[in-house]
Order: sequence, then C-alpha cells, then structure tokens
Amino acid sequence: MGDREIAIFNLGDRLLATGNRCPHKSGPLCDGIVTGTSVVCPLHAWKVNLETGQVGRPTHGKDHCVATYPTRVDDGIVLIELAAPASRTGEAA
Repeated sequence: MGDREIAIFNLGDRLLATGNRCPHKSGPLCDGIVTGTSVVCPLHAWKVNLETGQVGRPTHGKDHCVATYPTRVDDGIVLIELAAPASRTGEAA
C-alpha cells in the first residue's frame, strides 16, 4: 500500500479520488484536464470517468479502468477509504 498513488479531484461540490495512473501507459491522471466528471490523461488523451473508473475513450478495451476510492471531508481533512476500494480490474489494490 505504501507505493499506491492516488489522485484527488475537486469538482467544486465534492471530491473524487482515483488511482493516479492511466491504464494505457501509466500517465499521471492528476496532471490531466478535468471535464465534468471525467479526466483526460495528459499523455494520450484517454478519458477516465472519475466516479466509476471506467475508460470512456477510447471505447475499445472495456476492461480498462482505474481504482476509485470513497472520500469524505471531516473537519477540513480529506479522508480516503483505502481498505475497500471500489472493485476495478485495471489496478491492484
């Protein structure tokens, strides 16, 4: 667990957390452009849904996804649940 990279995205009304690496070529999703509830990988423009972790573009390879993590804010501190990430096959827990 010590080497897991997590990206946190501030959508204004909520925070979403995902694994930081794109399933394509491990691009840093934290450096991507957020559009709605998706992020576009800065390396090859793969579009990842921040709520589900599913890759929306390209549409082929439906088994590609990233881990998503439940988040909450408690007294101004962002808490991320690591023990039970939403099941995603593209990234090891």
